[in-house]
Amino acid sequence: MSQTTPSAEDRFLISDLWAKYAWALDTCDTDGFVECFAEDAVFDELTVVTGRDQIRQLVLRYFHENPLFAGRQHLIGQSLFEPDDEGRPDHWKVKSFAHVFVLRDVGPSLYWTGYYTDVVAKIDGEWLFVYRRASKWLGDVLNAFPDNAIARQTLPANFGAPIA
Repeated sequence: MSQTTPSAEDRFLISDLWAKYAWALDTCDTDGFVECFAEDAVFDELTVVTGRDQIRQLVLRYFHENPLFAGRQHLIGQSLFEPDDEGRPDHWKVKSFAHVFVLRDVGPSLYWTGYYTDVVAKIDGEWLFVYRRASKWLGDVLNAFPDNAIARQTLPANFGAPIA
């Protein structure tokens, strides 16, 4: 019988992978960022790339060589672990909430909200991404709501009025 969730130790180690990823991304540590991925990993953010060389090119082009990227912090959490779709041992499919804050001269603000869909694998004793996709908090993830009306939501006219 296969496990339905990783062990507590593996959950901690996978959480460390997310922390390493975010820290490397947000502190311009390109090598540390690339080391979070398996050699043949697929990274789907802004465009789809495969392998560490292409992942390095993507992170340099869109993030680490972009002066407007400085000051961002990626927060990853509230993760749901599922068995790997292909049934591979030491692989887990994980969905996690993601928020990006940006620090500017006027202070910090929420820049982006969404979620990650990952497949992580234990390779030579180390947890790495074999697949990572970043998605905005829009679209299919909200389909259970009537008419998926997130774009048309407005606050009621009396919102914020004093409570009687």
